Amino acid sequence: MPPLLPRAALLLLLAGCTQFPEIDARVPPSEREGDAPRLIPLQPLLARADAAAEDSRVSSQTGAALSARAAALAAR
Repeated sequence: MPPLLPRAALLLLLAGCTQFPEIDARVPPSEREGDAPRLIPLQPLLARADAAAEDSRVSSQTGAALSARAAALAAR
């Protein structure tokens, strides 16, 4: 059995000869030359995330049930 190092070197050399697809050719010219996308303000998104965190859907009963299920799974 030939040594592993020459085979690995050969594989690396062959990988260097690989032709990669042209990614730029797949982007339509209208997207390449068009305007930049419109940015949205971050503050409304953060406010919605804060409101969702305050309006928790997990009650103390649900949390206890999930903890019990997790303990049962851990005991398996």
